[in-house]
Amino acid sequence: MHRFTNTTATAVRFTTIVEPGSEGFENALQILYGLAGDHQTDAKGNPRSLLALAVISRISDMRPGGAGALMIPFLGLLNFIAQISGYDKKLVGRYCVNADQGMRSIYEV
Repeated sequence: MHRFTNTTATAVRFTTIVEPGSEGFENALQILYGLAGDHQTDAKGNPRSLLALAVISRISDMRPGGAGALMIPFLGLLNFIAQISGYDKKLVGRYCVNADQGMRSIYEV
């Protein structure tokens, strides 16, 4: 388990490498940046929509740790709602560069 946080007022820049590469992780980042650009995130960059958070969690194959792990069943329910409503496809289609490939990675995880 890990997390990145900056508790100072000074900007921090870091580089990380994800190996092996993960198309789902890349798509999740594209969605997060897109939501931020559309002002759909809070001051910390978290999606305002729990439905979006669930989809991003699924695509990226990341899950909350610690006390946040209690949300995992709820995120599963939200993912089901996102799938039947088409919200997951809407996010990928709007924000992902390779939208056709992005939908494949949502369900391969």
